[in-house]
Amino acid sequence: MTERINQQQSHVLESIVLEKKEKVAFKSWMQPIRNAYPFGQLTFDEKYLLLTESDYEMIAELLKDLLGYAINSNRPLTVTNRLEAASLTNNEKAGGAKAGNDWLLVSTLSGVLRLNEGDYSLPSGCLLVMDREKLTSHCHAIILIVENKAVLPHLSSSIFSGMADYDPLIIYRGDPYFSVAAANDFVIDQQEQCQIHTFFDSDPKGLSMALATPAVS
Repeated sequence: MTERINQQQSHVLESIVLEKKEKVAFKSWMQPIRNAYPFGQLTFDEKYLLLTESDYEMIAELLKDLLGYAINSNRPLTVTNRLEAASLTNNEKAGGAKAGNDWLLVSTLSGVLRLNEGDYSLPSGCLLVMDREKLTSHCHAIILIVENKAVLPHLSSSIFSGMADYDPLIIYRGDPYFSVAAANDFVIDQQEQCQIHTFFDSDPKGLSMALATPAVS
């Protein structure tokens, strides 16, 4: 590895790890580093990187190799404000807790969640927070990714109400609370066995997100 990073670039990489950033702008200086230390998944337009816990570990490893120190170990945080320190370390009490990097917000149109171990009836309009690993055992043939969390409880009474045979597993695409990266990774893992549909706004942002979704049919 002959690549080098300057102080500003090292601060960018540090902040990704310390703040657990799930989506960052993809800069040209990152490319040679990613060739040696593959981290992050490029979005369809190649403008952003989606990051998971394993990517944070990879970035921490490259910083240790290139600069000789371990994040949160040999180099203390230089902050003077408690709230700033909390946000940098993603402290759950002072900095605001997130749902978890492996939790997904899900629902179904029929009100039945189909898992290998059996079917579970859900209350009308119910939304579930599910561990990603637990959800890999689902038996739905289609995954429907929804852009806006507010519409999730109302899908069964909307345009899908007359589609009796359409029963996808509905996945919320994520936000600063529910991990976008977790939803994206789950869809990538499922794309060989499921059809992937999207329910996004018909605007440039919605189209861009739909195109960035892997294996959309």
